[in-house]
This record gives sequence, structure tokens and C-alpha cells, in this order.
Amino acid sequence: MFDTEVKSLKSFNHYLSKLVESRLWLKVIIALFLGVGFGLLLSPQNGWITKETADIAGNWLALPGVLFLKLVQMIMIPLIVASIITGIASNDKDSLKKLGGGVLLYFLGTTIVSVSLGVILSQIFRPGRFLHQQALAEHNEITAVPTENPELSFGLETIPDAISNLLPREPFSIYG
Repeated sequence: MFDTEVKSLKSFNHYLSKLVESRLWLKVIIALFLGVGFGLLLSPQNGWITKETADIAGNWLALPGVLFLKLVQMIMIPLIVASIITGIASNDKDSLKKLGGGVLLYFLGTTIVSVSLGVILSQIFRPGRFLHQQALAEHNEITAVPTENPELSFGLETIPDAISNLLPREPFSIYG
């Protein structure tokens, strides 16, 4: 009986590895569920680790993803600009004139609609109206003169943020 279970597990393993081998989307979904499961296991609500340890582990586990996203953000703007320039440069003069006028009208129209929508919604909902007192208290706390010598705090939990802040979001933000 044990031998048949081992054979069925081997065949199931072989079937799963063939299924995942050429499907990137399936690998991403499996990794997503494994990440959620791992995060739930390391949750302080389970009682296995403290909140401070969970925060430190979360910062370190998030570091590769944060670095990847910053690299993608840094590369996107030049890539989009280069593809737009290549697309415009590949057209002849007549289609370029029509395209330029259409693009100008499109940008003006979408800008007018988005600004109008933003102004109307901000007048209706008034975002931030409850934050004034909190902001004032935080400002007073920050500008208060310390009574004792403050120590520099550099711990294990701040290292991932320091590493991720080495990469800029945009390629030209390193100059200004």
C-alpha cells in the first residue's frame, strides 16, 4: 500500500512539474499563494513571533520587491519616451501633422476633464479637513526642543529602507 502511494505521489509530482514548466502565469499564481501563506504564518496574530520581529522580517522580505519596483519605475519613463519618439519618427509628414493635432487635442481634452473632475470632487468631499489638528500636534512635536541628547537610531529594521533609498524612482532625480 505504501509503495502505491509513493508511485502516485511521484506521478503527481511529475504531472505538476510538467504543468508548471512552460506556464509563467501559473508560476506567478503559485508564488502569490505561497507568499500570502508565508505572510499569514509570520503574522504576529499567530503568536509565533512578536510584532517587532514581524516588522523587521517584513522589511527584509519586502526589500527585493521594493528594489525591483524602483528599477522598473526608473526605466519606464525613458522607455515610453523612446517608443513614442520612434513611433512618431517612423511616420511621413502628412500623417505626422494629423497625428500631432490629434495628440494635442487629446492631451488638452483629458487635462481639462481631469482637472475639472479633481476640483469638483475636492470641493464636494474636502479631503484632509480632519487632519489639521493632527498635523498641528505633529508639527509641535517635531519642532519641540529636546531636553536630552538624542541618540542616533540605526537598527536592523532600518537597513532595508536605507538600501532601497539608494535607487531613485526616476533616472533624473539623482541630479536634483
